[in-house]
Amino acid sequence: MVNEPQIKISSLKRLTCPTLLIYGTDDEIKLSHARKINKAIHSSSLVLIEGTHFLSMERPEAFDRAVISFLKNR
Repeated sequence: MVNEPQIKISSLKRLTCPTLLIYGTDDEIKLSHARKINKAIHSSSLVLIEGTHFLSMERPEAFDRAVISFLKNR
């Protein structure tokens, strides 16, 4: 998580498929980085959920709602 993946933000601009980014408000990854990724991927959605990097285990209901909402709106 600290050293990988080595993907350049500019490479993300080539993605064209709808992309869901779920970010924990207490994640070790900086929110500014998540926002850069969201901005780089044209068809992405960023959802913030209170919690850490392990949201699917910590807040499964909120995580599932975000995923289901994303899928329904595609």
